[in-house]
Amino acid sequence: MMKKTTFLALAFVASNLLAQQKAGSIGFIRSSNIYATALGDVTLFSINFEKLYVINPGFFVAGKIGVGFTKEINFSFWGYDPPDNYFTTLPHHISLNFGHRRSFFEVGMGGDFVLFRPTHEYYADNTYDTYYYLYPFVGYRFQNMHSNKLVFRAFVSYPLTEYFPRLTFFANGFMFFPIGLSLGWVL
Repeated sequence: MMKKTTFLALAFVASNLLAQQKAGSIGFIRSSNIYATALGDVTLFSINFEKLYVINPGFFVAGKIGVGFTKEINFSFWGYDPPDNYFTTLPHHISLNFGHRRSFFEVGMGGDFVLFRPTHEYYADNTYDTYYYLYPFVGYRFQNMHSNKLVFRAFVSYPLTEYFPRLTFFANGFMFFPIGLSLGWVL
């Protein structure tokens, strides 16, 4: 129910803002970013490419895709220290950004594929598995609309565990950091 309500609210806000614009007013003002993200997004670190769709100077929609890595959380019991496993992640999101000049409030929905290949000896087949994590997020964005300028994001997020029973705060052994920071460049 909460997932549907969140999606419908975002769709309603976006459709109302788009409907109020004059025909032909949607433009692109230096519409691409590249940035690094630390923590957040079920990743320890990721490199991301983002496309901006500028509706007016106070509102734009952003879509991101990236590649990163995360580490499995291992606990040592009775002298057994399991090996560290690092996994490839594919974070992505869509966000609505409201603001003035260079400061924006950001709200959106993100997801992350975690490509999982365990190296523990109790996995006989040693095959790949994939987990998917979905999470809403809110944050602050410092976004220049001119090329060769700085982009900064700070956001908080939390997985939708109620609707995805495989998710926990530790997300199947992967720490889901609720706070993320991004720093990058406008292309």
